[in-house]
Amino acid sequence: MCKIDHYEKKLQKLKHELNPNPTPSQIRKEKAEKERQKLLYDSSFAFSRRLQSVLEVLEIRTIRDLADIPLKDFTRIRGFKAKCKEELIAFIEFEKIEHLFNEFSRWKKEPIVQLK
Repeated sequence: MCKIDHYEKKLQKLKHELNPNPTPSQIRKEKAEKERQKLLYDSSFAFSRRLQSVLEVLEIRTIRDLADIPLKDFTRIRGFKAKCKEELIAFIEFEKIEHLFNEFSRWKKEPIVQLK
């Protein structure tokens, strides 16, 4: 993994040398890609054991893994209830990564239907 990271950094450096004045869209794209590579547990956000268990079962380790799952699918996961949703919303807002999730603002307001 260290070699991969080393070569990715080298590639980015070469790209910057080739195009020293990136456009604003290229800057946004690079920033989003860096955000997606960040490990969830590198965040200073304190995850509850409940949400950690759900993330571990789904093998979610990076923000990319989290963003690749549609938010509406989380409500179908066993053990993901209202408290987990509140915490996931708090994490997304804490990290300011709302833009990585499609329809975040709509999903945020939808209630979780509790089946009895």
